[in-house]
Amino acid sequence: ADGAEYLQDDNRDGKAGDGEMFIDQGEPFVDSNDNGTWDPGEYFLDRPNAEGKSNNVYDGPNGVWDAQTVIWAETRVLYTGAPRKGAAYAVASPATATIARGTSAAFSAHFFDANLNAPARELLFSARYAGSRGAAGVATPSGNAGLPGLLYERRKVAVAGEAACAPGVRACKWKTVFYSWQGEGTSVTVANEFSDGGSGGPFTLNIDAQFGLDTVTATATGNAQ
Repeated sequence: ADGAEYLQDDNRDGKAGDGEMFIDQGEPFVDSNDNGTWDPGEYFLDRPNAEGKSNNVYDGPNGVWDAQTVIWAETRVLYTGAPRKGAAYAVASPATATIARGTSAAFSAHFFDANLNAPARELLFSARYAGSRGAAGVATPSGNAGLPGLLYERRKVAVAGEAACAPGVRACKWKTVFYSWQGEGTSVTVANEFSDGGSGGPFTLNIDAQFGLDTVTATATGNAQ
């Protein structure tokens, strides 16, 4: 939509005065690689100038408050699908462990689709344990179905240098920051009780995620002493 860029108009005079922060927006674009910056080849909306002509060049933030420009907000479309098989898509953590007698260890498993996002719907989890000592508990789901593989948040940063938009910084912009990789997951506790029979030895823990008729497995191994 056409309008004025956001202005923190402290003195309420309708103008961008010294020290008043504003959000400096460039032309809208499709951020295909999610780096927060327009890159050559990415689609953008080439806004005509006052004469109704476009320059066929992406115009980013210009460092000044614009009272008449294109105002826009970003949105994201998340494509999710079935969990994929393979070490890169079904991950157990820790992948290996030693469990002393009389103690327990917690394992988690995360499952991703082809785009490394959480699968499109909730999975059914189960655990299979093989070893001379110890036993696996119930697989408890994390409830991340349909969420992006990375958590993210929008932060207000300076146009120049992208440091935090602190007091005294005038030209700021919104920047999306990604962190904390996650998938649709579950946790399983393996207990090695004193009362368990048998001698210590290796174990294998298979954590299964069922999606429709397909099952994907994340595997952890170790030693139960």
